[in-house]
Amino acid sequence: MKNKIAAIVFITCLFAMTGCSAPIESSTTTVQTIASKTLSALAKVKSFDLDTDITNTYKIIQNSTTDKTEWKSTKLINLSNQEMKMNMAITDNSSGTNSNDSMEMYFKNGYEYLKAIITGVYGTNSWIKRNFDITLWNRETQIPFLTEILKTATQFGSLDNEKLNGISCYVLTITPSAEASVDFIASQEQPYGPQIDEMWGGGTPVVRPDAYKNGSIKLWIGTDNYLPLKVEINADFQGNVGGGFIPATTIPYTPTTNPIDSSFQGQLDFSNYNQPVSIQLPQDAMNTQISGN
Repeated sequence: MKNKIAAIVFITCLFAMTGCSAPIESSTTTVQTIASKTLSALAKVKSFDLDTDITNTYKIIQNSTTDKTEWKSTKLINLSNQEMKMNMAITDNSSGTNSNDSMEMYFKNGYEYLKAIITGVYGTNSWIKRNFDITLWNRETQIPFLTEILKTATQFGSLDNEKLNGISCYVLTITPSAEASVDFIASQEQPYGPQIDEMWGGGTPVVRPDAYKNGSIKLWIGTDNYLPLKVEINADFQGNVGGGFIPATTIPYTPTTNPIDSSFQGQLDFSNYNQPVSIQLPQDAMNTQISGN
């Protein structure tokens, strides 16, 4: 009996020292309780840092061509007064070319400030100033979409305990609804970056519920405050996108040509929740005149 107790103590200590995953009770009640507490905690968030890394692999089945776009950003967000600072790098190898673009964006004093450097198209842009856009704000802050993913999950999977950067976390795997997955992916579209919920040339984007194939969400949630520290998102789409010019008389349009496989992998890293935030505009953006939205 003493040997058994010693073995249990040893194994418990080993997990604690190594930070390895340890399965915990994963009943539906336990998982839903954690999800509910996370939703409640997210509703009270005032500020945070957010790093994102999203990759889209886009395969045209007809001619077996594959395009890949990756966009990585760092954001400092103050929800209390709707202020944000964002820097983004975009790597795109679509259409047989490689480009490295960048964007800098601010929300400040009820306005959006944007400066983009887009290879071969815009060159080095000056600052653009626009009125505050709540849709763009929600997309950049991500909290509304993460909330919707948790609220509409169709299945709660495994639940583990793991340390992330020394912080104890619940590791929760869920299956999101098709609609929530589509909304999240579409939220990654940028003013001068990846075009996701619209296509040039009359095509219909493959990121839509009827083309949704499958997806999964994995969340690392702090055991002390029930706030997400890391979120991994995978979503696959397969469908036709049409193409070519479409007269206005044909709208709404159901695509019947050009089958596409589109796969998204994303990681969101949250940190510094509810810390004091100070966001200052760059000097060369301050005197920018407002332009049309």
